[in-house]
Amino acid sequence: MAFLSPECEPCERILQELRDVGWLRELPVLIVALKDTMREYDHGLPEPIVVAVDHDSSMATAFGSSLTPAAILVDANSQIARVSIPANVGDLRLMAESSDARNGNAISW
Repeated sequence: MAFLSPECEPCERILQELRDVGWLRELPVLIVALKDTMREYDHGLPEPIVVAVDHDSSMATAFGSSLTPAAILVDANSQIARVSIPANVGDLRLMAESSDARNGNAISW
């Protein structure tokens, strides 16, 4: 799960990189947009990326995320396995690869 904001330069870079990477098709990804910018975020993203808009920051609050960008890896038991502040998609990939995500033990990040 990635928390991104349109006012965050690293978030915009991550969003553009997400449009360009192919390995992402191996893992389910949820992007949580912290502003009502679904059209901007949803444009050109490959499947299985899903975009959700967190209008009132309740999702961010529930996951303890107060900064953007933020990445949260959730395991198959719906437990937070890892939290990160990624600078780019490479950081997201390292986070996923360092977990059990490749073995089907992670449901999203």
